[in-house]
Amino acid sequence: MIDPETVARGGVFAGWMLFAATAVPIALRGRTDSRRRDRSSLAGIAHPIYSAMLGLLVGTGLTFSTLSATAVAVVLYYVGAIVRVRAEERLLAAAFGQTHADYLRRVPAILPRLW
Repeated sequence: MIDPETVARGGVFAGWMLFAATAVPIALRGRTDSRRRDRSSLAGIAHPIYSAMLGLLVGTGLTFSTLSATAVAVVLYYVGAIVRVRAEERLLAAAFGQTHADYLRRVPAILPRLW
C-alpha cells in the first residue's frame, strides 16, 4: 500500500513538472533573437529535458518495478512527450522561423543519434 507521504511527494513532483512544461511559452515572450548554442546541451538533442525525464523513468522503472510495467510507462511517456514537443516546436517555429527549421533538420528531438 502506498502511504500518504508518497502520494504528497508525487503531487509536488507533478506540480513542479507542470510548471517546468510551461517554461517555453513564458521564455519566448518578447524574444526575437534566433541564436542556437551548438556547443551546449542543445547541440545533440533539441529537447534534452525530455531525454533526461525518459532516462529517469527507465532507471526508476527498472529499479522499482517490473520490466513490462516499465515498458508500458516508457511508451506512454514517449507518446506524451512527442505531443508536447510538437506543440513547443510550433511556438519555436513561429518565434524563430527558418533558423529554427534548419536547426531541427540537424538535431533530433528527444533521442540522440548514435551514428
